[in-house]
Amino acid sequence: WTVVLKKYNLTSTLPTTQGQKNVLARAKQISDFKFTPVGRILTKNLAYEDTYFEPGVEYTGVPYASCEVNNKFVGENVTLETLASAIENPDSVMYTKDMSAYRNGASYYGLVCNGHVRYSLGISHQRYNTAQWLQIPGMREVCPLGQFKVEDLQLCDILHVATAENTKSVNHVALISDILRDENGEVVMVEVSESTFPTTRRRKFNVEDFYKEFDIYRV
Repeated sequence: WTVVLKKYNLTSTLPTTQGQKNVLARAKQISDFKFTPVGRILTKNLAYEDTYFEPGVEYTGVPYASCEVNNKFVGENVTLETLASAIENPDSVMYTKDMSAYRNGASYYGLVCNGHVRYSLGISHQRYNTAQWLQIPGMREVCPLGQFKVEDLQLCDILHVATAENTKSVNHVALISDILRDENGEVVMVEVSESTFPTTRRRKFNVEDFYKEFDIYRV
């Protein structure tokens, strides 16, 4: 996705319910997680090529990785404290176990996009992949691709990428963590919280670069 930032005097949208506050707090916890490796940690980039988290460098966001083979999903069956302990220990399996044979699994511990959204929503007891969102209790599709206006969006809505040009992935989900308006009250930018290579992060999109690519889901 192309992100083109412009200079606006923007106002954030504040959560109006305790549920929204809880969801956004969990999303922030994941995307603001900071770690400094004491050894090299294998990871991947968007081209699925091997790269590394380097020792002594501070990184932000839980590492992106699919851990189907070792059952080490951060936020599901391992905690952030467990992840932090592994990062602090150069003899841990996070450094030593070879995961390079798995496209999304370079790091022994990790979090993929749907795991991040489910963790934020408080759905960490059962796994759902990006093709199963309507199977989540309480989940509904708000608007299909290309049939919504940005004014229809709410905080904590789930965005599903139906098509993703110029990437190798056509399945991705992200959480709306902010909707920003200019001095006239017009929505001009949307912030999403997402897990993507190499770590979980928050990104802002201008409206014109944003709304054509997604279906919207809501719990």
